[in-house]
Amino acid sequence: MSNPKILMIKFGCHKEKGRIKTKKKAMIREASKKAEHDLERWRKSHEDINVLRKAYREKILNWVVTSMEFEKEPVSMTRLKELLEREKTAHAW
Repeated sequence: MSNPKILMIKFGCHKEKGRIKTKKKAMIREASKKAEHDLERWRKSHEDINVLRKAYREKILNWVVTSMEFEKEPVSMTRLKELLEREKTAHAW
């Protein structure tokens, strides 16, 4: 088993331990601010429930197409939308 002090010295962590923690905290704070900013920007662009639903549907369609590609099924976004429209009109009457 290796001695932890030797490992700390070997990797240069022995004297900089406090600085590393400070840098880590600053990085976390920066990432948190960026995430908060992105979330706020997203909320402003999706204030209306209909806009939110449309964005969600688009995301779901992207997930389905990605999943189908993974399963090696030949379905494109246009084909998927066509199938969904056909499904809607079949249920309409």
